[in-house]
Amino acid sequence: MSEAYIDISSGHNIYISAMLEALRHFATFTNLRHWVDKRKRPKLFITICDPILPGSQNVHQVYREEQRFVVFFESPLKLNDLKKIEKIFFNNDEFKKDVKDVLERFLLTFSAIKNNVPLYLFDANSFIDKSDEVSKMLSNVVEYLHNKITESYRYSPKLDKSICIRIINALGFYLGIIDVMNYSKISPYEPKKGILIKDVKDKVIEMYDKFGLTNNIDILEVELHKLRGLYKKIDPKLIKEKCNNYLEKIKNGKDSKDRMQRNFFAHCGLEEHFVFVAEEKEGTFVRYIEELPELRDTIKEMLLQRI
Repeated sequence: MSEAYIDISSGHNIYISAMLEALRHFATFTNLRHWVDKRKRPKLFITICDPILPGSQNVHQVYREEQRFVVFFESPLKLNDLKKIEKIFFNNDEFKKDVKDVLERFLLTFSAIKNNVPLYLFDANSFIDKSDEVSKMLSNVVEYLHNKITESYRYSPKLDKSICIRIINALGFYLGIIDVMNYSKISPYEPKKGILIKDVKDKVIEMYDKFGLTNNIDILEVELHKLRGLYKKIDPKLIKEKCNNYLEKIKNGKDSKDRMQRNFFAHCGLEEHFVFVAEEKEGTFVRYIEELPELRDTIKEMLLQRI
């Protein structure tokens, strides 16, 4: 669909208000959904016809006005919203869990991009859904909500309209993000090897450009340049042990958790306690330290706190 028209000629204010609100929500969804090719965002118009009175001529003038809606790279969903899902999908525990899991992965992926932590997107231990899986989830959510709304016209389905809209927009946004990641060829690196610093720079800059996050680029380039100074010929087991000791100090309150979080985001997630840097023939590789679930849990926790 390239164009959509909403006719507000009826004059019934309640219907006009509902249609205009629906148009705004539809525009938000399509804008969040399409970033790679913004021409896929349909043009939206409202139309109004001259009054049609008895005995008037058969031809009447129709006026149209294009409506423009702007979206920013902001999540329609917050972490606290995940708790509200239980009140919507209350009669299907498996479906409820599936929706929450997908939306949590959306929040993690969104936060990694928004907060300039791109290595999370390449990490072999990160899980980012496939486009067809998210599309199927979106269809299931819409079908579920439609069935709830139409199962009785005498009684309210008692749904939170606001959270329902945010869930649909979040899934649409997730699809848009996955499209851009595929376009920029952002995929998991080879375990125990990592990704070339040059590839991180080139691919992520292309992604940021699509999202309009150009302010992230200069900061990321500085931090990637610093990584080369971290390379030392040290046994990876010793680096893993050092990281584990650091996390234990944080956990036991012997070091500041707030300082760790500040350093993590200030250095684009490339905090020296968390990454392993290696020089190979092809160039300088970087990866998060392997076989340390506590590290991944810590990174996820920090990302979810910075939506």
